[in-house]
Amino acid sequence: MNYFFIVIVFIILSFGMAFLAVKKNFLIYTIIALVLFWGILGTVGFRYFTNQQFRLSVDLKFRQVNQHKNLTDKNIPSLPLPESTVFYYRYSDKAATYCTTLGKGEVTNYFKRISDKDTFMKDSSSTDEREKFRFNYKNTPFTLSIETSINPQGNYIYIDSNTN
Repeated sequence: MNYFFIVIVFIILSFGMAFLAVKKNFLIYTIIALVLFWGILGTVGFRYFTNQQFRLSVDLKFRQVNQHKNLTDKNIPSLPLPESTVFYYRYSDKAATYCTTLGKGEVTNYFKRISDKDTFMKDSSSTDEREKFRFNYKNTPFTLSIETSINPQGNYIYIDSNTN
């Protein structure tokens, strides 16, 4: 709601400034330019909030995340995430889902490389659709699940700081 209010204020201010500052000869051109500008911006914003694939492609360019954080326990270290990873949603205070354009092998190798020595192992509950792994990072246990996304390329990464 706050973003909507801010955009409405900017629209009103831009048209108000056009009426006050622009000479009468150029007023119609300025209004047309403002309508086009706000129309394009509105279309992109609407598409961002209603089209999941568009939002993910924009986020992959502008809002990549570098680490997974546990929201409840500050003693748990932040887990570094691989490149080309964006936040998708949180399903608990300790766990979150991320989207990445990397393949399952690349994600697995990345977490195997950063895990503590000899702690990275495949979970027995893994399936073909969802591979599960357990590992320690800085002596803290984590659970990792990798599932193929609806994108032609890429995967969902589920990370849980499994401290219980």
